Amino acid sequence: MKCEICDKHETVARIPSFDWLTIHKKTIRGLIEALQIIDKYVDHASRDDGHHSEHDVLYVGGSVDKSEISQEDLDRLDKLGFFIDEEFDCWATFN
Repeated sequence: MKCEICDKHETVARIPSFDWLTIHKKTIRGLIEALQIIDKYVDHASRDDGHHSEHDVLYVGGSVDKSEISQEDLDRLDKLGFFIDEEFDCWATFN
């Protein structure tokens, strides 16, 4: 099965109880790439650029203004599993 993140590599494993969770050889690289994209749009001066994690979700950055983000970056972040969490006004991922 081809990787859902990069379309180049084979999936390493699927956890049966979590069909949506794919363990990928380049998960760390995908996370780093996503954080680098998000970093371009974070207002570091506002001190609203932190992160928080729970058992199944990672929250990153804050005060997201979707109109300032390029469509290319939105598409790539979506492919990497990141989305804008409207409740907390930040980026989030379940990966």
